[in-house]
Amino acid sequence: MKKIPLLILGAPLFATLPTYAQSDDEDDTFELSPFVVSANEDTGYMATSTLAGSRLRSSLQDVSASISVVTEEFMDDTGSTDAKSLLVYTVGTEIGGSGGNFSATGASSGFADERTSRASATGRNRVRGLASADLTRNYFATDIPFDSYNTSRVEVNRGANSILFGLGSPAGIINNSTETALYEDSTTVEAKVGSYGSIRGVLDINRVVIEDQLAIRIIGLEDRQKFQQKPAFENDSRLFVSLDSKPFANSDGALAKLSLRGNYEKGEIEANRPRITPPSDNITSWFDPWDPASEPKFTFDPGNTPYGNRNRSEAEPMGGALRNPVVIYPDETSPIPADPAATAGQNIIGRQFVLSNWTFPSGTRTTAVHTGITRVSNALRQAGDPDWGFYQQPSLTDTSIFDFRNNLIDGPNKYEDSEFEAWNLTLEQLFLDNKAGIELTFDQQEMSNANGSLLGDERNATIAIDNALTMIDGTPNANFGRPYVVNVPKMYYDEAERSAWRATAFYDLDLREKTNNDLLGRLLGRHVLTGVLSEQTREAQSRYGATTYAGSEFTHGASSSISNGQGPRFGAIHYLGGSLADMDSPAGANIPRLYTERSLSAFNLTGNDAVFFLKEQGASAEAEVIPLNVFNNDRQLTIAPEDADFGRSEVESIALVSQSYFWDDLLVATLGWREDELTTYDAGPAPLHPQGSRIVDPDVYTLPTESTFNDKSDTFSWGVAFHLPDSVTEKVSWIDRISLYYNDSSNFQPTTSRFNVYGERISSPQGKNTDKSIGLSMFENKLHIRATWYETDQVNVSEGTISTQIREIVNRQYVRLIETTRFGLNPDPNGDGIPFESGYIAPPQFLLDTFNVIRLPDGTATFSDPGNVVGVTESSSSGFELETVYNPNQRLSLVLNVAKQEAIRDNSGAALRKFFFEDAVGSNGESLYDNWTGPVGQGLVITQGGVTLAQQAESIANEIRSVVAQDGAIRQELREWRANAVANYRLNDTWNVGGAYRWQSESAIGYPITEAPNGDRIIDVANPFFGPNESNLDVWVGYQRPIMNDKVNWKIQFNIRNLLDEDDLVPTIAQPDGTHAIYRIPEERRWELSSSFTF
Repeated sequence: MKKIPLLILGAPLFATLPTYAQSDDEDDTFELSPFVVSANEDTGYMATSTLAGSRLRSSLQDVSASISVVTEEFMDDTGSTDAKSLLVYTVGTEIGGSGGNFSATGASSGFADERTSRASATGRNRVRGLASADLTRNYFATDIPFDSYNTSRVEVNRGANSILFGLGSPAGIINNSTETALYEDSTTVEAKVGSYGSIRGVLDINRVVIEDQLAIRIIGLEDRQKFQQKPAFENDSRLFVSLDSKPFANSDGALAKLSLRGNYEKGEIEANRPRITPPSDNITSWFDPWDPASEPKFTFDPGNTPYGNRNRSEAEPMGGALRNPVVIYPDETSPIPADPAATAGQNIIGRQFVLSNWTFPSGTRTTAVHTGITRVSNALRQAGDPDWGFYQQPSLTDTSIFDFRNNLIDGPNKYEDSEFEAWNLTLEQLFLDNKAGIELTFDQQEMSNANGSLLGDERNATIAIDNALTMIDGTPNANFGRPYVVNVPKMYYDEAERSAWRATAFYDLDLREKTNNDLLGRLLGRHVLTGVLSEQTREAQSRYGATTYAGSEFTHGASSSISNGQGPRFGAIHYLGGSLADMDSPAGANIPRLYTERSLSAFNLTGNDAVFFLKEQGASAEAEVIPLNVFNNDRQLTIAPEDADFGRSEVESIALVSQSYFWDDLLVATLGWREDELTTYDAGPAPLHPQGSRIVDPDVYTLPTESTFNDKSDTFSWGVAFHLPDSVTEKVSWIDRISLYYNDSSNFQPTTSRFNVYGERISSPQGKNTDKSIGLSMFENKLHIRATWYETDQVNVSEGTISTQIREIVNRQYVRLIETTRFGLNPDPNGDGIPFESGYIAPPQFLLDTFNVIRLPDGTATFSDPGNVVGVTESSSSGFELETVYNPNQRLSLVLNVAKQEAIRDNSGAALRKFFFEDAVGSNGESLYDNWTGPVGQGLVITQGGVTLAQQAESIANEIRSVVAQDGAIRQELREWRANAVANYRLNDTWNVGGAYRWQSESAIGYPITEAPNGDRIIDVANPFFGPNESNLDVWVGYQRPIMNDKVNWKIQFNIRNLLDEDDLVPTIAQPDGTHAIYRIPEERRWELSSSFTF
């Protein structure tokens, strides 16, 4: 990968290669293949043809499906280089990430969770408010993000389209067509500079090696993008090679129509992307507590009150530093942590000690923990607020406390990296004057992603304040009042290999030529018949884990298993700036970010060189220094992953398509049938190591020889386009064409084997889509308008929150109960570790077996999430779309699109609701919920902070109710209306000016809480809270002219994105009381200056 820049620099050598038999007058015209769409057919922002309608080149006016084509000129004018910068302009599409138009994030455990959106190189998209569209590359499924450097056009196919793919998202497909080698010598050199020191360079060399027979094109990219949040960056290096060969083009035989096309791309992305949500705020509540009855600037004195470990509305145990070994970094500018062997360092949990089973005078046992300011939901729970489970930890909004606009809190301690390689080879043969043909294509892709953060990523980075006056031994706490961030560093890795082949054959049957009867010929029409055979395979692995773990001699956690969040995972506390103890408000604190790159392994945490203060049971026991063996994961997480998945899916497909033209092409009918057979091989959870990690050695963790899931589906799609005859349109001189469209299509989305909470298999998600449209062409076909009314439905869609609660029933309710019982916090007369004697009812054994619950020798328990026990929901989307493209002359290009959308879901988590709330599982006929929230659950403790089984069960119930209550409600962050207008005007042959206006109506961000007839607290879907509308203005000006005796065309363009700098925080989630909880940081004003030379 590191050789890519050298290859790009060496590409000019290719320009000096001799060409053979190339004439000086290159005016040869090649007839375009029906299998190919060329960007040369596009005019300005207007495209006229697509492959998406029938897999062969078709006129867009004859296609009934909803397809938008983005031309190369549009991308050049707007400065769009990838999905994140392009999809903000297209109709009915949303894209997350920096510069996107929605956050694409939710909340996890009450905190903003943006990891998956930020980690994706493509950004998370949403189409028609329903779901993410599938990405394709030359109509092969892909994981590789596209870039404009080798993209000739982008097609957005909205809604299910089984003609293209029987398997896929009902939201649609976003396809990028890569550049092809041309039979004309050319070279383009482009350089771009932009905000914050961003630079980008593209070198594009096309050479005709053998006239009419062989052309080769090499394109290189070096992109170094920087952001307002320092030190965020994204570096993208790529090399693309394309060839086109017509070996017998100059012959007269059948092989004259034989062609071979191929391309190859290799790339590497290294990034530390900006966060799109501010840090979570756990600092202002120290000055202004959530609970009005609490005291401001609450302090904790573990030295003078050795048994004063509290979990109340002012304070709670620090997440990520509960029973873990913890390293403390006292200086945000230094990569060196405090010395664990020095008394002054004292960088272990409980300030300087890890306390194991500390016995209180009352006889109960718990663990002394690093106590911090409590989060809002816990404060409200302690205060008795019945709606506490619906509250989210709010975002920090005051940049004088921490300037999240200009600073990435992680500093250089976060990464999102990708590597990919792809090749594609196509052999094509045409017959019968291009009335028949066959195309055989092979496609191979490899992609890997690695991302991680020193601050963890399960929840958003949270700034808190140290409120402990003393250390546990009574010595003053030198860090009292200092802000900090804390978490267990996490890493994620995934890799996927795709291989596919596709054979496409067509025959153009024109029955009009078979009869001398004009009327009969018009009725019989012309029919383009297409058949497709294909196979595609995707083999993928994913792994997750912490960066650093203590060895087996660390026995002071809640468990010796590394998968336990309070076990031997290393946490880190990072102090930021000085103490705020003397301030009356955090405003103006100007808390700094992390400045230096730091790693837990940097402080020689290897072998047995790491020593930590440990304090054994007994309040009067002295601390002792104990060496620990420490090991670190690699970025591929091959050493000690906490979770791992490995699977392969194989899809065999057959498809038949007919596109028929009747009555002088006034009526165009498209029919498509296909059959897809899915076979999956799922390795299941990786074998468990005694320490709790997963064994991913390829000699041990292998795919099964027998398939684990099979699914087969037939789908049928049809559409019709009816163009009103000239006798109707000629009555209005400025109308050239009026067309009516109807499209009905379906598909299904392949998944691995999924089961509900009962162990019953769930069918693959299926989608169905109908579009009704009217199209107009006016003013000599210079203005094209298309209005569409659509409905899209999807069933058996995995619902994340419901799926999480199934896992929580096992983890938080059962595994944790075993741990607290082992610590003596619950009655256990028979010593089995489970308080059955108290009347506790455990989850059914089949569910425990499914989650591989294992009792370890030390009496604790571990579990693994198989990842395929899920809850499902149904989704539907309906709305209206208007697309207008206007090229009144060669100087003006204009695009206007408007989208109205309503997306809802229904029937969420039906199986889990029955299982948890209704099924009688106890001898007294009680459900799990009734047993756990009744007197039995109220008397059992599942955390060392004192949270009861009843409270946690109620929290799970609230999560389920919250999801169910949203059935029929507006989807999160959905905006009813969106509109985009883009225009470019060429003042003369040299100057052009343009601009784009992007507008979005208010978004649904939350709901108040109301009481259901049965007394449950549920969200009030009839009265949603809305965020503000948004608008953005982009402008550009360009200049071009020939130079060097007309041998070189020079073009320079200056773009400003978000000219008005509309950078107010955008609320994305509201609290039940209507206040705003979580925000998105919108993109700031950015500029770029590009210059290119073409010769």
